[in-house]
Amino acid sequence: MPNGKVLPIAHQPELPVERFIVSDAPDAEAVPMDVVFVGGGPAGLAGAIELARLVKKDNEAGGTLGDIQIAVLEKAASLGEHSLSGAVVNPVAMQELFPDLDMKDFPFRSPVEKERVYLLAGQKHFRIPAPPTMWNHGNYIASICEIVRWLGEKAEAEGVNIFTGFPAASLLVDGDKVQGVRTTPTGLARNGEPGGGYAPPTDITARVTVLSEGTRGSLSQAWMKSQNVTSENPQIFALGVKEIWETKKPLDAIIHTLGWPVPLDAFGGSFMYPLSPNQVAVGLVVGMDYRGTGVDVHEMLQQM
Repeated sequence: MPNGKVLPIAHQPELPVERFIVSDAPDAEAVPMDVVFVGGGPAGLAGAIELARLVKKDNEAGGTLGDIQIAVLEKAASLGEHSLSGAVVNPVAMQELFPDLDMKDFPFRSPVEKERVYLLAGQKHFRIPAPPTMWNHGNYIASICEIVRWLGEKAEAEGVNIFTGFPAASLLVDGDKVQGVRTTPTGLARNGEPGGGYAPPTDITARVTVLSEGTRGSLSQAWMKSQNVTSENPQIFALGVKEIWETKKPLDAIIHTLGWPVPLDAFGGSFMYPLSPNQVAVGLVVGMDYRGTGVDVHEMLQQM
């Protein structure tokens, strides 16, 4: 291992590609679409919105695309339920997607006006200069959940079909051509057999399938492996935990820390973002290449 590091990506079970990529023909009752985005996060919704606009623009210019059916599949019961980050957002991408909107019309909480970085050492703390990579002037405090729900409304206004509660279980392929996706069945008993309320998988066909699953997406990993898409720089993952704290007085700045309680052989740190006059998002993120088997990120957050 480089530098004696233990990389989790080098010690994971073999990915069962055959489970995520199947050569079955789509079901006779498959739902036909033209383009399917797998994943209803910011990326999938933004892509669907832009595509719907381009199709409309082409049709208005006398193009021959016609009625293009676009769908976004989201595994959560409603948009935003699996988008948990309290975040500091660079607004540039949103402004490019919605150039006619004023900043006050975006689903952001407040602009970043002050920021501080601290080095923690047990019961002591030292303020240190913020490195350029952590400068957030011009960025906004936001809830990713709220952004996703807002984007969902915009997507539906553009005619995009939003299917929530549809976890994609596998890609349907014919050779190297992806024909669509198959969702997971619902209502299975603990033993995997159909139980009360069972519903079989749904096949959704598409001429184009876009994978926007997010971190560690199973279909994305399986497809890249099947196509031998690799990198000399493997992805590095971190575990983040967050709580919402109620405060007696507002926090007037975003705060990042490094040092305690994260051990010296791990990278990571905490963040504190004001969400409202009496609410603060407090979180801790630790890279998953730490050596100590007793590292517990949840417990470390409780120590703070």
